[in-house]
Amino acid sequence: MQMSTLILELIQNSRGDSLYEKALQCIDVLRLKCIQKLEPKLFNDLLIVLKKQMTSQDGRIDFWKKIVEGWNRKNLIQNERIVFF
Repeated sequence: MQMSTLILELIQNSRGDSLYEKALQCIDVLRLKCIQKLEPKLFNDLLIVLKKQMTSQDGRIDFWKKIVEGWNRKNLIQNERIVFF
């Protein structure tokens, strides 16, 4: 199972916000790994999907608010964040 799928399942299966912290931790790890593996598109695409799903009428806007609150750690990966060796 891909980490992106796991994150989405954690959010969708959460009773209230019980699994939100775990999902946020997974997002942090995925962002770091995507930077290390030079694959920013994977992370950026997940954030786009999350925003669309979480802010839709039936979404979990409360989870999206948590992402926005921690935006400095969970923002889109910019090219300057990628280190080429």
